[in-house]
Amino acid sequence: MEIARETFEKLQQMVNRVVKSPRSDFYRRKFAKENFDYASPISSGADIIRIPRLTRAELAETPPFERLYSTNEHLDSIRYTSGTTGSPPILLFRAKVNYGIPGRRPLILFQNSHVDAYNARLSRSAQEPYFPPLIGHPGNTYTVTAALAKAYKIDAIIGIPSRILALAIEMDASSRNKTETIFIVGERFTNEHKRILVTSFPHALLDIRYGMSELGCPGYQCDILRKKTDIQYHCDENYLLEFTDLDTGAWKKENTEGEIVVTELSETPHQLIRYRTGDAGRVVNDTPCACGAAFAFEVTGRINHDIIKISGMMFRTDEIERVIKEFPEIEENFRGVVETRQIGTDKEEIHFSLTIVLKQKEGIHPYFLEQLKQNFSERFFLTPSKTLADCIQEKRISSFDVFAIESFPFETKAQCLRLIER
Repeated sequence: MEIARETFEKLQQMVNRVVKSPRSDFYRRKFAKENFDYASPISSGADIIRIPRLTRAELAETPPFERLYSTNEHLDSIRYTSGTTGSPPILLFRAKVNYGIPGRRPLILFQNSHVDAYNARLSRSAQEPYFPPLIGHPGNTYTVTAALAKAYKIDAIIGIPSRILALAIEMDASSRNKTETIFIVGERFTNEHKRILVTSFPHALLDIRYGMSELGCPGYQCDILRKKTDIQYHCDENYLLEFTDLDTGAWKKENTEGEIVVTELSETPHQLIRYRTGDAGRVVNDTPCACGAAFAFEVTGRINHDIIKISGMMFRTDEIERVIKEFPEIEENFRGVVETRQIGTDKEEIHFSLTIVLKQKEGIHPYFLEQLKQNFSERFFLTPSKTLADCIQEKRISSFDVFAIESFPFETKAQCLRLIER
C-alpha cells in the first residue's frame, strides 16, 4: 500500500503533539512501556509498524480527561461507544461541530452521530436556510419517530443500517419519496441493505460511510464506488488506515483480510494513533481511483469471529457460555446458529437455534427442553439491556429453538457460532 509523503508528515505531527503535550502523558507512558522511540523519524511503512497499536481496553481503563489533548474551548460534549462488542463503553470528549446541514431537515437516528463528517460533502450555499436536526429519541418507537419525521418534513436521514431499515417500515410512501439523502454509518453495510434502501427510498442518494463512535467516518464513497455492486470505500484524507496482522501489526497484502487499524491525522481531543477497531477488512484495489483516492477497501466483518452482530444485537459465544454454566444439566460444548431470511423487500427474519449436549442421557422430563428454552432466553443478553426473550417479544427475533443431542460428531469448537444468510 503506497503511503503519500504528506501522510507521513501528518502522522509525525500527531505523534509529536501527544508526546510533547503538557496536558496528558497517556502516550508518553504507553510508548515508554512498549519501548517505542518516539524521537525517531517516521518516513516509511516499517516506521509506522513500530508504533504500538492502541486498544479499546486501554481507552476504557483510562478516564477521558487523562488522555485529553485539546483545550476546553474546543470541546462540545461527551460521547461514548455502545459497548455492544463486549468491551466496556468508552467515554470520549467531542470537538465542537455544526449539528445542522444547510438547506436540509435531517433526522438523526443514533447517538454520537458525526454530522460534522457529512457537512463538507453535503453543504450547499451558505444562503440556504438552516434547520436544526430532529433527533430520534431512543425511547420512541419507530412509529412515533416516523410520525415526527413526517410532521417536520425531513428530507435527510442519518443513522445505522438496522435503524434506518426499521424506520422505513413505519414511514409512509410520501415521506420516503421526499427523502433526498440517506447517510449510513456504523454497522457493516451489505448489498442486501443497499437493495432494500434503494427500493424503500427511490429518490434518495445513499451516502454510505465506514465509521464508529471513537473515530468518526474514516471511509467514504466517491461517485464511482457508489455505482459498484459491492460495498467499497476510500480512506478520508484525515485518517490513515492499515490492514494488519493480528499478532504482529504488520501490513497485509492486497485482497488479504486483516484487522483495520486507524490513525487520526488531524488534531482531535484524544488523538487516536494506530487504534485497533476490531473490524476486519482488506484492500480490494491498490490502483488510484479516477477520483484521486489512492486505494479502495471493503469491510468484511469483525476480527473476533465469536461475535455475530446483526440489527443492533450481539450474539456472543462468551455470553452463551456464561448462561450455559448456570445449567448443571448441560455440557459445556454447544453449537449456535443465527439464520437470517429476507421477507419481501423491507423485512428480515432472524432465527436463532442452540444445540446442546445433556449430561444425563436418560430420564429427562419431556418438558425439560421447553423449560430450558424459556430460562435461557430470559438470561441471554443480546444488548446491554435486552435479553433474547425481550427481543422475541419486540419481534426483533422471529424464533428461538433448543435441540439436544447425545454428542457432537467432532470434538473441536472451531465454529460454535455460525451465521447463515438465506
